[in-house]
Amino acid sequence: MGGIFMKHVILLFVSLISWSAWGAAPIHGYTPEQSQFMAKENQKTAANEFMRGLLTPWQGQMASVNVDRVPFAEYDQVGYIIFNDGSDFNALEIKKSIAKNLPEGVTLVIYTGNTDKNYQNRIFTLFTKDLPADRVKVVYLPDGESGFWARDGVPVPSWTLDVSGSKVFTVVDAKYYYPFEPDQTVSEMFSAELVSHDYYHEGGNFLANSLGECFVVDNERAVKVPDAVFLEKYGCQKTIRFPHIKGIGHIDESVKLINDRLALTDDASYAKILRDNGLTVNMLPRPQNQYETYVNSLYVNGTLFLPVFSQAGDADAIQLYESFGYKVIPLNSSSLSNDGLGSIHCITMAYPPVEFKVLLSQTGGTEVTPK
Repeated sequence: MGGIFMKHVILLFVSLISWSAWGAAPIHGYTPEQSQFMAKENQKTAANEFMRGLLTPWQGQMASVNVDRVPFAEYDQVGYIIFNDGSDFNALEIKKSIAKNLPEGVTLVIYTGNTDKNYQNRIFTLFTKDLPADRVKVVYLPDGESGFWARDGVPVPSWTLDVSGSKVFTVVDAKYYYPFEPDQTVSEMFSAELVSHDYYHEGGNFLANSLGECFVVDNERAVKVPDAVFLEKYGCQKTIRFPHIKGIGHIDESVKLINDRLALTDDASYAKILRDNGLTVNMLPRPQNQYETYVNSLYVNGTLFLPVFSQAGDADAIQLYESFGYKVIPLNSSSLSNDGLGSIHCITMAYPPVEFKVLLSQTGGTEVTPK
């Protein structure tokens, strides 16, 4: 009897470890040394661009004149939710719950750095328990195991307006510290134009409305990125900056946009900045621990995936989001927030409903979903 029990324990252990065999995800954010390195690199990039502008000022002027981009507002229609296959910080349960409650018409894209076909098939099988097979795509991306914090490493969606005024889907590639740079591959995946820049900047520290107003926290890296970069690359007609006063210094820890003129925050000083810029503000409660937040939620076409912590503030946060007409799905983020220093928005990326093109091997990525 004991032998059978131990066999099952070993099988369970092997099953669990297979989800993290490709390296544990780093905690969200960076060490002081990593932050200082990226801040210095951004300073160098800014200085180099300034000198190039002095030498050829007309080129910089023409670039600004010809830019016609619009950022993607995540409260607009979503067509895809993207995350990696990592299970760290209880993320697998959160990802399964997202799949189970994903609104009709939204496709789930799971990327992996694992080339083992059996492993890839297990991922597909796991997520097709709750979604039809045609709404689940498993994609191999080189170094995909380093992309646990999908919001930071996956390129930021936006639009470029062509000469007729039509929107052309565009993804914006910033530098990412960890060895996960899927930007070219992802742009091919969605038949998107790829726009790049040489600054270190994470997608979790970028928020935009459909008016072209963009919101960032001036952490050590972002403070070195000029407004002109947000204008020319992301389509930000106005960049609203916030001081780094809490968390790892990402805007998605502290500001949530409900629509163009309505925002949520859990910080009084941020509320003042938002109001000073013409937005109406509703206050969310702040949970007990440093990296916990009800702001870091995921909006998908009327459904709101909300981090909760078994605290008194959970009910108030649920009630506030429901007051805007959302169907709220509470998901326990205690480990993700306290051990990983992130939450639901950080491990997911949302894309609009655009064409999905099967990845070609020469681009560095391949769709591995079983046919």
